[in-house]
Parts: sequence; structure tokens; C-alpha cells
Amino acid sequence: MYISIPNNNTYSEELAVRFFKSDNTEWIANFQNGDGDLTVSFELNKHIVIIANGICYVMNPDEQKPISTFGRSLIYANQLTDDRIILTEYGNISIIEKDGTTWHSNSIGPDDLTILKIESNIIYGQYSDYMGQSDEEWNNFTLNIDTKEIKAIAAS
Repeated sequence: MYISIPNNNTYSEELAVRFFKSDNTEWIANFQNGDGDLTVSFELNKHIVIIANGICYVMNPDEQKPISTFGRSLIYANQLTDDRIILTEYGNISIIEKDGTTWHSNSIGPDDLTILKIESNIIYGQYSDYMGQSDEEWNNFTLNIDTKEIKAIAAS
């Protein structure tokens, strides 16, 4: 029997995932898909992170409901060597911490962003400004993963 995630009393075949509980029993979740193309899973200590076509679900395998759910069209996911997970959706960045808690930025850019590199717990990226709110089409930024401080970097 599939358990619909989220439990909205509708059944559809979307993304089925088998979970193994700590007592060695198992159950199958049927995750609702989002509007994107990104589908991936990560192990995170005692949690499993499932991204189903752009929607992120942070799960405890012993529980049949998500710890948290966010996103609709996530486009980027990367697990760092310290196990934290970085995700992007349009002009926003989310970080899933090692304990499964999440942090979400306010909109970094009005349109889209890209991560260029992650080095020494600093995200280096660019956000687009197609709407003309700045003189540059792409603007540089950094995000300190530890402090969550976002800084715009002036074009040189």
C-alpha cells in the first residue's frame, strides 16, 4: 500500500520510494511531483531528502509524513562534504542543515540565479536582472553558508 505524500486524500502514481524503518519494517511513499525536472535523493544523518520534480521533502524513515516540504520548481541540489544540502529555485537559495532543519533566503535576485562555486563554506554566484533594476544583466553575490549573510559584489 502506498502512502500519499502529502496526504491529501488523492492517489496518483508519481514518485514511489521505499523506506526502511528502524524496526526493519518498510513502507512505500508516493510523493507528489512538482513543476520542475529535478528528481534526486540524499541521505542526511537520520533523514532522507527526496526531491520529486522540484518539490523537496525532508523525511524521517520512521514517520509517514514529511518533517518539512518546500519548493515547486527546484533546479539545483548539491550535498556538501559536511552533509548540508544547497538548493536553488529561481532567485532563492535554501540550505538543509545536518539536523534536517531548513533555512530559506529572501529573494536574492528578481529573476534567476546560478551558483558558480562553493568554497570554504561560501557560495559564489550570480543573479539575473532581466527586468532592468540594475545596469548589469548578471550581478555577483556571495552567501556565507554558516552565517547566512548575503553580500552583493559590485561589477568591476
